[in-house]
Amino acid sequence: MAKWKDKLKNGKINESEIRFGEFKLSVHRHIAHKEDEWFSSCSYLFSCKPLHSKDVSQAKVQAKAILQVILQDAVAEIAKPSGIYYLK
Repeated sequence: MAKWKDKLKNGKINESEIRFGEFKLSVHRHIAHKEDEWFSSCSYLFSCKPLHSKDVSQAKVQAKAILQVILQDAVAEIAKPSGIYYLK
């Protein structure tokens, strides 16, 4: 099971990341925003998406939910019949 890895700055969590295969999902602060605002980025998919939580634990839950929805939508789109079939 994948686990979050926290990165500290001045004794506080500044960023936390978790890996799912090739995807690196992170919850982080942004220098241009308030200290209690959290954002999420995921390699290949999105960057600095604002999260609606001031608590890092809740921000992690929200970030995973965002990634799950994006991946579910992608799988559903891929699964639609396209009329193009490839032979093995």
